[in-house]
Amino acid sequence: MDAPVGRVVPLALVAFVAMSLPLNVGGWGPREGAAAWAFGAAGLGAAQGVSASVAFGVCVLVSSLPGAVVLVVRRVRPAAPTAASTGAPDEPPAVADLVAR
Repeated sequence: MDAPVGRVVPLALVAFVAMSLPLNVGGWGPREGAAAWAFGAAGLGAAQGVSASVAFGVCVLVSSLPGAVVLVVRRVRPAAPTAASTGAPDEPPAVADLVAR
């Protein structure tokens, strides 16, 4: 893409507004349509708008995968029992225990 940043930023804002509409899953669909329309109207080509929008969507998807892994691991592996769930009195750790760590 050979467009200056000052020309592309307003076009990206149009795509981000379309992405924020609660009509889709993860912004897919309206974001690409708005990007195609905005880039095409600016003379940069609808294909460039769609490819930039899809690249952004893939980056967002990849960046959210670590959080998904954490959620799956927490669901598969139950948490260790706490003092409250075992009925043991809730006592603060002894100073010797804290120093030994």
